[in-house]
Amino acid sequence: MRKDEDGRAAMPPDAAIAKRVREILASANLSEVSSKDIRKQMEEEMGVSLRSKKAFLREQIESFVAEAEDSGEGEAEEAADAEASGDGDGDSRLRDKLNSAIRESAPSKKTKKKGLTGLQKPCQLSDVLEAIVGIPQAPRSQVVKSLWAYIREHNLQVPEDKRKIKCDEALKKVFNSDYIDMFSMNQKLTKHVIPLDELAYEAGAAKRKIKDEEEDEDGKEGLAERAVDRETRAANRLARKRKAEERAEKKEEARKARKAAGKSPKVSGFTVPMKISPKLREFLGTEESQLSRPEVTKQLWDYIKSNQLQVSLKNSDLFSMRRNHSFDQDPSDRRKILCDEKLEKLLDCKSFNGFGGLPKLLQAHLTSTRK
Repeated sequence: MRKDEDGRAAMPPDAAIAKRVREILASANLSEVSSKDIRKQMEEEMGVSLRSKKAFLREQIESFVAEAEDSGEGEAEEAADAEASGDGDGDSRLRDKLNSAIRESAPSKKTKKKGLTGLQKPCQLSDVLEAIVGIPQAPRSQVVKSLWAYIREHNLQVPEDKRKIKCDEALKKVFNSDYIDMFSMNQKLTKHVIPLDELAYEAGAAKRKIKDEEEDEDGKEGLAERAVDRETRAANRLARKRKAEERAEKKEEARKARKAAGKSPKVSGFTVPMKISPKLREFLGTEESQLSRPEVTKQLWDYIKSNQLQVSLKNSDLFSMRRNHSFDQDPSDRRKILCDEKLEKLLDCKSFNGFGGLPKLLQAHLTSTRK
């Protein structure tokens, strides 16, 4: 385990990480293992967090899977491992591991078919990468596989170090470099390989943005309409207020004109004086021959209240009256008036409903003065 100056575990070089990934994958079931499982195992072995290397690990795994699917594409990895280990029989040993990994990754008849994993999901390729691969969409593993086939077909590996690739015009458009090594190749492919679910998310985000903008516009239009409605209502209220003020001014001018002409104030409705009967004049004790209906009603109610003619019984009396059924209406109803001798002589009844009955009983004693 490598350590830094402070004695802590140091980050291993990319070549060591890539080599250990291939060693783990060579003995793993590729249909079940995940990049997270491999990262956790390597973190325990190396004593250092590899979270910053997640993208690099994923690229190495994808590269291994793509190369494992094609037995003829193991040449570069075999040469790299043989040179790195210095072991003369590295070619045969790595070939055995790859063959074993391929056999283990092949699904058995009893194995249930699983959904597409991250390595198998189709991706959208850039135009320059599509020109090499030949199709617009493909899984990342298929892209790596096709890219290695193109490199071997055009003999672009450097003979002295087959881990290095000499870029032709097509590869220069993809990697923007004259040379590239096998460890950084997958990393530089990232911007040319976009998962379709990300494209769908971006398309959905664009649609949501357009919808939000449309809703904002609708909201602004709604605010403008409500502002116009508020202004319209305010204008209508002001117009009604001005009309009311004009009517009040005209009414006041008419009153002043009648007063200047020596005429009595104009009255209408309930305030019009009415001729009262002799009986009512005697009851009220007034010498006036005319009174308005409200004045007569007020004086009668004052008499009723002062003489306590409204029904008000104790609970014991109410119980006794209910038991004997001696009344038809609830005697606790204070709208009922019990007439004394004087009021009975005027209205010719012993009791009445104060709110509905009194106006009717007064009709016989009030005569309109209108012609």
